[in-house]
Amino acid sequence: MRPADTTQALSNEPLKSLTSGSNCQNRPARADSALLIDQDAMHSQCLIECLAALGLSVELCSTVQRGKIKLSGRDSQFELVVLNVSDASKPWNQFLHVLSETFINSGRAYGPKYLCVSTVQRDFTFVLEIEDMGARYVYER
Repeated sequence: MRPADTTQALSNEPLKSLTSGSNCQNRPARADSALLIDQDAMHSQCLIECLAALGLSVELCSTVQRGKIKLSGRDSQFELVVLNVSDASKPWNQFLHVLSETFINSGRAYGPKYLCVSTVQRDFTFVLEIEDMGARYVYER
């Protein structure tokens, strides 16, 4: 029988690896900043506080269109894009595709990591679709 895992459940180590100055691909160090796309004011404030506690500066956009404009800027240096996908009536997988294409079309070699968060449990198909696009999904309980 294997001993119980003693790893701390709420570690910020994975996020620290996103913001480290170097890695095996020799990517350049970037500003420790996140772009948060969230229409829910109370929810976005909680996420801003959590990300700030991890040492990230956060810029908030209330719409995907505004987030797309921020990502397309030549001086965009976001390490992380957090997208609130709680509203099941919106085509989030299409929005995620638009955001990632925007960054790719800007001509820069390396883009941000994408994290989709939801206060509503999404179906398995949705989760697979966004994870196939390279994003991560987190259900907030």
